[in-house]
Amino acid sequence: MKPATPDPSPRKAAVGLLLLLVLQALLSWDFTSFASLFEWQPESWLFPALAGLSVVLAGRISSLLLWPLAAWCGLLLLVRLGEFSLMTFFGREIDLKWDIWMLPNLRDLVVHTVGGAAAWGLLLVSVLLFLLLVALLMLILKGTTLVLNRPGRLAAWILLPVLLLALERGKAAPSQSHRLFTAMAEAWYFHAYQDAVDQILVEARGKQLGLPTDLGRLDGADVLIFFVESYGRIAWDAPAYRKRLLPKAEALGNAFKEAGYHVGSRFVRSPVMGGGSWLAHASFLTGVNTQHQILWERLLQSPIRPLPGFFRDKGYETVSVMPAMKIEEWPEGTYFEFTRDLWFHDFGYDHHGFHWSPMADQFALVRFDELVLQSTEKPVFAEFVLTSSHAPFAVVPAFHEGEWSREGVMRTLRSRPMRLFENDYHHLEEGPEGYATALLYSLRSITDFITRHYKRDGLIIIIGDHQPMAFMPGTDTRDVPLHFMTRDAEIMERLRQNGFSAAWSPDPGRPSLPMEDVMELFLRSVSDPNNEDRQRL
Repeated sequence: MKPATPDPSPRKAAVGLLLLLVLQALLSWDFTSFASLFEWQPESWLFPALAGLSVVLAGRISSLLLWPLAAWCGLLLLVRLGEFSLMTFFGREIDLKWDIWMLPNLRDLVVHTVGGAAAWGLLLVSVLLFLLLVALLMLILKGTTLVLNRPGRLAAWILLPVLLLALERGKAAPSQSHRLFTAMAEAWYFHAYQDAVDQILVEARGKQLGLPTDLGRLDGADVLIFFVESYGRIAWDAPAYRKRLLPKAEALGNAFKEAGYHVGSRFVRSPVMGGGSWLAHASFLTGVNTQHQILWERLLQSPIRPLPGFFRDKGYETVSVMPAMKIEEWPEGTYFEFTRDLWFHDFGYDHHGFHWSPMADQFALVRFDELVLQSTEKPVFAEFVLTSSHAPFAVVPAFHEGEWSREGVMRTLRSRPMRLFENDYHHLEEGPEGYATALLYSLRSITDFITRHYKRDGLIIIIGDHQPMAFMPGTDTRDVPLHFMTRDAEIMERLRQNGFSAAWSPDPGRPSLPMEDVMELFLRSVSDPNNEDRQRL
């Protein structure tokens, strides 16, 4: 006959109860408030109950059963940390079936930031830290069983979490474990079949058919699209940023008007917040809401025609200008139908970077002029991704006031000090000052280049890719500003009939336009509606 489980000593029972409270706190903490440590969670009772069951029923081999429980607890904590990080920086909750596709991009970001060897080191350290966490949770789970004494009390431990979970289900509030199991099952099904992705792309392709693509209203003018990093609606709405930006930003709009441009602006809704710029670029260039990485990857293999392709058909030089792109080749990128790529190694930059930004926007603009605009007689369609306003808004280059030349810009960068701010990715001590200064540098660079140096006829588009990091006050939407500048009054009139203001400031009372709808609006504004040149199968 198996001996009864001995009663624990008062000291052991106290230790077990203390460890039970520690486990409850760990599984309740949401990483934002210490008050959440004291919020009751069903898992805090379920896991020690299962641990006690394994001790009583399995005896000496109970440790083998406790390890999976400890690993699951560790996984729950990692998911909670992931939810906290996504909400802090990107303003959304975790969605496993979509977010699992971001892991390769996270890997590339780490490799790009610290190098390949250091990235492997970080991975090894992360794995070791997780194993240490699991080992700690294992000891805590085992310690919670110290409050057990007899099988009768064990039955109470088992019945209690069952009752609590039943009450929880009655409140329609699934436990963390239930939500994680459900998310994992959804992710497996989603990646096995991907019907939702296919449906989104089919609908986008159907929407694209019949669009006018003759581009006749442009009459061979350049189209230069400037994506300004982290240029979000917060710059216009949040008082801390608005008072620093508005007076100078309005002066930029006036500079375009004095140079003969009509100006129109509107807020558009980006598919992302706080990061994922390439997803916003794809939405603008294809008319597809590429909110998730898997959509972007499948888009590159789809028959959906990108905006540069329509211009390429009309004899345009289509150019991708990405100063931060440090790879040598990108075969999948041929989908976008650019005739030429101008990436980091093509610029010939031999000075230091500015935190995340590898070069000053002014240098990138002057090299774009030398390498593209001055080297072709063809009209140019360019997607230009500026980088000087990238988070964390800690380092801003000195602005070059003089003649637009490579030598002049470099002379300023070498002789004048950078603007430095006490900001990093976790804490923005000088957030408003750094953000406003970085944005104004990028916006002023574009404006000065176009109005003082650019001599060709062109339609200019300035657009934000996404709002800055979600923990900055005022980032409660995904809206970004969109500015059109053109010397063609008819094009501007068509835009104003579709909600664009007649100023540099967008109308805050008008609903934002989804970014994926901008391509259709643009094509209809620059094409003849009676022309038979349309997108077909």
